[in-house]
Amino acid sequence: MMVRKIIASGSEGVSRAALEAAVKLGLSSGGWTAESDQAGRQDLAARFGLKAVEAGGIEEADRLNLLEADASLLLTCGEMDPRTKQVRRLCKRSEKPYLHLDLKSTGAFQAARDLAQWISGLEAQVLHVAGTDASHDSAMAGIVPDLLEAFFYLHLMPAGTVSGVRQPAQPEERVPPLSVSEAVARLKNHLPLKDKTTIANMSESELEILDGSLGEYIRTAFGLPAGNNALLESCRWVSKQTGFERDNAAAVIIRQLWQELKRTHTLRIIK
Repeated sequence: MMVRKIIASGSEGVSRAALEAAVKLGLSSGGWTAESDQAGRQDLAARFGLKAVEAGGIEEADRLNLLEADASLLLTCGEMDPRTKQVRRLCKRSEKPYLHLDLKSTGAFQAARDLAQWISGLEAQVLHVAGTDASHDSAMAGIVPDLLEAFFYLHLMPAGTVSGVRQPAQPEERVPPLSVSEAVARLKNHLPLKDKTTIANMSESELEILDGSLGEYIRTAFGLPAGNNALLESCRWVSKQTGFERDNAAAVIIRQLWQELKRTHTLRIIK
């Protein structure tokens, strides 16, 4: 199920930035606002399709938004401010699914991956976005559009894992690669787009988590246990390690793949 609409209250900060991201991504937007200024209401109605609550103020606008949505995303940079805590209480009270992402403790791209993984398990077409307003953290307005853009790129890609990388389909080539460059080219040809994007946006320290999936594939499909000496020698040369260990060959190939994918598949994200 694909997210097709973003709703929010339109308050400056996370909420306004989420609506602007929806417009940029070609999604529907809407929701309820407690904006008291008549000109402000008209602007939000014209730009994002927001409706004004007649009574009840901010809390009523937030309540109507989360009830209209299939799920709520709460974005903060550190602890929740009082309004975001209230939205969380409303989510719990209405038994609506919600996800809180703290961008102070989670990197922006990792947050996008977490959001994509969470949404993939829900029947959610309408997403309510709330969180830190501009008076508490003005920088959030710059981070949110890029985070949501990264999420939708991941969300739209072919199905696959988000938190890790699966083994690619068995290649048709029967002759194993004889160099690191050949091995990288083979992997780039057979890995799904989502997995290439995931690898490109990992930090170097995260690469070791790929050993059990992609690393095992490299060892088996590229004939390392059987003694592909040409590829092992190439790995030794690329690694520039005097005491190169055979068991490190897959890690050398993965790192070289990561370096190449960073140039072609990195999503534009504000860290």
